[in-house]
Amino acid sequence: MTAGFGLERLGLWSLRHTRVMAVLAVILTLLSGWAASKLEFQSNIREIFKSNAADYAVLEDMIAHFPATEHDVIAVVEGDLFRPDTLEDLRTLHLELVLLDDVDAVTSVFSAYRPPNENGDLAALIPADLSPLDEAGFDHLRRDLLAHPLVTDKLLAKDGRLALFVVSLAPGVTALEAVRAKVDEIRGLGTETLTGTGATVRYTGMPQIRLTIVDALQRDQKIFRIVGFFIGIFLTWLFFRRLSYVIVVAVPVLTAIVWQLGAMWLLGQSVNIITAVVPTLVMVLSFSDGLHMMFAAARNRENGMSVRDAVEASVIDVGPAAALTSLTTTLALLSLAVVPHPYIAGFGLAGAIGATIAFFGVIFLFPLLAVAVLNRVDGTTAAFEHGWIGHLSVRLSRQAAAISIGHPGTVTVVAAVLTAICAGLYLANPTYYDYRSNLPVKSDALIGVSRIDATLAGSGTMAVYLTMPEGQDALAPESLSLIAEAQKVLAADPMIGTTWSLQDVVDWYESGQRPTGSAAAFLAENREHLARRVIGADGRSALVTGYFPNSDAAALLPVIERLENGLDTLRAAHPDATIRLTGFDLVAARASTAMIRQLNYSLIGAVVVIILLIGVALRSRAATLLSILPNVLPIAFGGAFLYLSDFGLQFTSVIAFTISFGIAVDSTIHMFNRHRLMRAETSDPIMALSRTVTTLGPVLIISTVVLVLGLGTTVTSLLPNVRLYGYVSVLVLMAAFFANILLLPALLTLHARWRMRREQSR
Repeated sequence: MTAGFGLERLGLWSLRHTRVMAVLAVILTLLSGWAASKLEFQSNIREIFKSNAADYAVLEDMIAHFPATEHDVIAVVEGDLFRPDTLEDLRTLHLELVLLDDVDAVTSVFSAYRPPNENGDLAALIPADLSPLDEAGFDHLRRDLLAHPLVTDKLLAKDGRLALFVVSLAPGVTALEAVRAKVDEIRGLGTETLTGTGATVRYTGMPQIRLTIVDALQRDQKIFRIVGFFIGIFLTWLFFRRLSYVIVVAVPVLTAIVWQLGAMWLLGQSVNIITAVVPTLVMVLSFSDGLHMMFAAARNRENGMSVRDAVEASVIDVGPAAALTSLTTTLALLSLAVVPHPYIAGFGLAGAIGATIAFFGVIFLFPLLAVAVLNRVDGTTAAFEHGWIGHLSVRLSRQAAAISIGHPGTVTVVAAVLTAICAGLYLANPTYYDYRSNLPVKSDALIGVSRIDATLAGSGTMAVYLTMPEGQDALAPESLSLIAEAQKVLAADPMIGTTWSLQDVVDWYESGQRPTGSAAAFLAENREHLARRVIGADGRSALVTGYFPNSDAAALLPVIERLENGLDTLRAAHPDATIRLTGFDLVAARASTAMIRQLNYSLIGAVVVIILLIGVALRSRAATLLSILPNVLPIAFGGAFLYLSDFGLQFTSVIAFTISFGIAVDSTIHMFNRHRLMRAETSDPIMALSRTVTTLGPVLIISTVVLVLGLGTTVTSLLPNVRLYGYVSVLVLMAAFFANILLLPALLTLHARWRMRREQSR
């Protein structure tokens, strides 16, 4: 059995059955292309933290009872708002929004009413006729609005220059295109109504966030695939200087991408923030395997072999290493599939299938295309040696061999010290998550959130979700008392800027001329409207919401602990009621911390299993031990970068470590495989090692450049999380290249010298 467990024989089968393989490939590609056209985009950031955890179940239950929180489009209007003409235009906007189809409610400063008079009549805070108001009158109106519990710190900034219009879409408007159509309609009204007022308007809220993420993903997909693919083609041509070689390498790459996208649809997956990089991953893996195969075939042609014999020999020599590298990358990605979060597990599965497809695409199609295309062209010279990139890569490989083999002890000590320092910095990284990192920096959605954080109580929310005892209505006096106590717990925390609950409605109503206790009838009459925000449709549940400036997970965890401690006292006093702290920010803070810890465990597991697998496949305990340092160093280096750049450990970066490790270990395997072949040609282990580095070095250089630039396209993403993935991947792959071209040969040299001394002493 070979190091590739015999999987390279698939390439030999393809070589012997070219017509059958060609027909199968065409059929599979057409079917996959059809399936790929049906792939959808996933934009709900709540899905990132979906799990079987109790926190997520509570959040889902709360959203089911209070769905408005998921369907709010928030228009953030800024400017000199307290001018007669501007206020009139804003009133018009409010009324026009109310009249839109599929809009359940609109909440703004025009929703604010004065407390009732003695007859229970209500009057709007902003009068219908603004003409009698002078500058002092408008200033007084602004102060009245800021004193209103619905408005203060929620809908109007203290300086009166920013106001929110909260447009609640009907719960049935969930399909992405329906959401887009409705948001576009809202945007159109805003533009039409406010043009000429000097006011600016931006849109945020969950529906707008969904659209922003999908638009960014669609843009990224085009750039990653097109730019990455043409970078790979250009570098392949630059290295080989033959169009025929480029065709042989590129066609399996393109085919594998189509197969992978079709497989995603077949498995019921969608394109989201992290699965968006899977096609790019398949592309660079296919390019890497294809380059190794093509390099070996070109060398064989240079040695005088026929095209068929050269291709067959390349499959036999390089195929086992390609199979093993595919297996190690697949295992690294499968380690993510055991994380108890469907979002991450789904990505791990998609990536593992993609890595497998990348191998099958090359092992089946490379022999077929190589024989078909190369038989039609003349020449046996290794063209890469005559171009400047060929000369440069050969020269660099020889220098690397001279350094690593000439000074193995120094290289090893420096690498070990560097690994220790970087590992310490990796472990010092704090965990970090902020949902804003899912949004483009210059997007309306993010700017709107940032303006709310800067001028109002904040865009973050934490809610106390109350369910009254069986048979007790949420409007009962006992319920109102419990709601008031829960609100005090929230309001007492210094992180919470302001709160909102049914108690605020009671306080507002009874601050007028109606007698104390008269609010109950008003609440009963307006139950349906209140059910949108503070009372559940079941009649027994109530929501107390606290607002705070958006913060990362590390800052929120102490807040959550303080609030839970405060609510424990309330739970003890009201054992029959169900009192739960919830909200997306809470779930994200707790889940992201746990997720990063689980991802670190899966990364450690992947490293251990894959390094052991290398030893098993190569039947060498030495290979296992010698693989450790060259593959731990790149991960530690990436962790040090995160620490020094203040990114911290995010789930995206740990995923990038896992993927990059799975790819980086490929170079280790190819180095061992080439060393095995060279050892068969010479009895001098040092000479064999020198030939290994100088022969394999050029293709390692060009394949690393393809990997770095291919995955490097992700740094052009509009989404910060995807960009971070790109930064980490590029750094880890570059560090892995130097570890495999310098450190691994140094370790092999030390091991060879130790074995020679041991044999001489016998």
